Amino acid sequence: MDPLQVYPNPATAVINIKTDGPCRGAIYNSAGVKVLELNIKDESVHAVNITGLVPGLYLIKLDDKKAVQRFLVK
Repeated sequence: MDPLQVYPNPATAVINIKTDGPCRGAIYNSAGVKVLELNIKDESVHAVNITGLVPGLYLIKLDDKKAVQRFLVK
């Protein structure tokens, strides 16, 4: 399994983040500004509300896993 899966992509209101275990990380906008902190406590799917994000490209970076995934907000 990939250490990080993000869906749906593109997204409008919620993204689902699936990891292979507990981790910390953040979501960054295309300018590299951190817009949301992530603290995932177990291996499951976590729904993250993204209604406050403006449309554009974002990155999810997981510090513990050294994983990066892009997603688009419509």
